Amino acid sequence: MAASASGASRLRRWLDDDEHPNWKRPGPSRRQMRNDVVLAFVLAIAGIASLVLMSSYGLVAGGGPLGLPEYLAAGGAPLTLMLRRRFPLSTLIASSAVFVPLFYTSFSVSLSVVFQASYFAAIYTAVAWAVRRRATWITLLVITIIYTSWLVLTWAASPEILEELQGNLGESAGPINPVVAYTIYSTLLNLAYLCGAAAFGRGAWRAALRRNRLEHQARTIRDQAQRLAQNAVVEERVRLARDLHDSIGHHFTGVGLQAGGARRILAACDEGTEVRLGPAQAGLVREAMTAIETSTREGIGELQTVLRLLRDPDEAESVTGGPSGRTKTIQDLPELVAGYERMGLSARLSVSAQDRAHLDHLGESLPTVYHHGVYRMVEESLTNVLKHSDASEAQVHLTVNEETEELLIDVVEHGNPVSHADEDVVPSTGSGLRGMQERASVLGGRVESSSLFPWPGWRTKLALPLPTDQLSPRKDTV
Repeated sequence: MAASASGASRLRRWLDDDEHPNWKRPGPSRRQMRNDVVLAFVLAIAGIASLVLMSSYGLVAGGGPLGLPEYLAAGGAPLTLMLRRRFPLSTLIASSAVFVPLFYTSFSVSLSVVFQASYFAAIYTAVAWAVRRRATWITLLVITIIYTSWLVLTWAASPEILEELQGNLGESAGPINPVVAYTIYSTLLNLAYLCGAAAFGRGAWRAALRRNRLEHQARTIRDQAQRLAQNAVVEERVRLARDLHDSIGHHFTGVGLQAGGARRILAACDEGTEVRLGPAQAGLVREAMTAIETSTREGIGELQTVLRLLRDPDEAESVTGGPSGRTKTIQDLPELVAGYERMGLSARLSVSAQDRAHLDHLGESLPTVYHHGVYRMVEESLTNVLKHSDASEAQVHLTVNEETEELLIDVVEHGNPVSHADEDVVPSTGSGLRGMQERASVLGGRVESSSLFPWPGWRTKLALPLPTDQLSPRKDTV
């Protein structure tokens, strides 16, 4: 039973398609259905015309004049093709049902070229367009068996036909009886007719399947290209948002803190009608103004860099780290850490001599994207200390783990969190930590943030794999 079912399944796949045996061909278009109606009427006119010509030169069975029923049959039989692509299986059944009665009532019509072509088109269309594939093949098999049996029985069981054949065929020159030979020849010819029409229909069905698959692949490619383009735009927007947040946000966080400090000093020295600053207070205000000026100038420079990239995408190479561009690197971290001193945060960078030598050795081989990402993540970690903690000190530890081939960065502070209700603090949106996670993810690393135990304090840990020749992250996504 299982073997029989498997054989039937293989046969069905062979008849239709190995990869898509259950594919259903879409229905015909309005234009195709209009063309079917036109074709049916053209064949009907051609059928009547051919019958007139046949009767005129005497090629009519029986030799007698043709009556109205024969002409109606010649014109009506092709009209079954009017709906051949909309109802292909029904058209085949209707055409087959017309053939046998027509053979006995209008033998000349059944032998005409137009009728044979119409029936060929019905078989072809059923195989090429029918949605119910199994029903189509079973119907075609039943029609083939019925017609073959009918032809054999007609030739063998009709004395009149046998006598007419024996009288018309003349003397036999071969080893087979003329009637038997004619019966075999006629049967094989009709089988070739039926199987040929089915084969052409099967080829058309498979061609339609291939076109459908190609159209589906083309749509998939277009959709994927559109999604890739959209993703590229989104990635670029996210990258620019990270750069704006990490660089410009860093500078203006410092500006806000320095301005807030200067405001408090001035408020403390306000004597009603004038503000009197002592030498110490004047020095603090002067330092705050200098820090504000420096951070503002650097922030504007960062903003101009981003705007230049937005105006001219061709400058992305130099902006994000091409050979001609000035890109922040791991070697610039001491300068970055020292810059926080102006903002009131005493930051210390800790790197062992061995690790420093290792990083200096890798400096030129590390991709620009790696330098850029490390610099921005350390910058964001220290900016978070300024914004969200009252700590006055922070430590940045850099370690190269040669066993795991990772660069480990540990940013630690021992302060208490600052309430967002404080008027000097801008509420956090969480985009800084998310940006760090995105940068680390692009580099194949990870970010972990947690409070210190025992409290107070906060730690941000970065683990970034040192890239090899095989690891080449995209430099426009960090």
